Amino acid sequence: MPTLLEQPVAIKRVPVAAREQARAVEDPTRAKVPELPYRQNMTADQMTEALKKAGRDRAFTTIRHHVRVLKDAGLIRETRIDEIRGTVSKRYGTQTRLLNHEAPEDFDAKYAKKRLDALLRANGLEPVRLCSK
Repeated sequence: MPTLLEQPVAIKRVPVAAREQARAVEDPTRAKVPELPYRQNMTADQMTEALKKAGRDRAFTTIRHHVRVLKDAGLIRETRIDEIRGTVSKRYGTQTRLLNHEAPEDFDAKYAKKRLDALLRANGLEPVRLCSK
């Protein structure tokens, strides 16, 4: 089995801030895909099986589409391409770790606006107003 491409992926924890990347992880299933090859490079078929085990039963073609969108956004990349009996097999890896983006139901009561603003400022960040109420 000849290997056509192989490149290491160094693990870095980088916050995702680009608009294309945010759009790429809007779909809940697609947001789960980068978590899979974080520690071990995987093929799209292996990702499909891992998602099925996690309760997200999607077709292989759907997962392949999600992989393409994430790859275009720079969240995952091809790390190895093999030729197996005339068929090309691609493995994907990532150096990006996505954070859970769902807030708990008691978030507003527990973390009042003032506390969040103070926390952001204490860490050298300026609070951003997305809309005014």
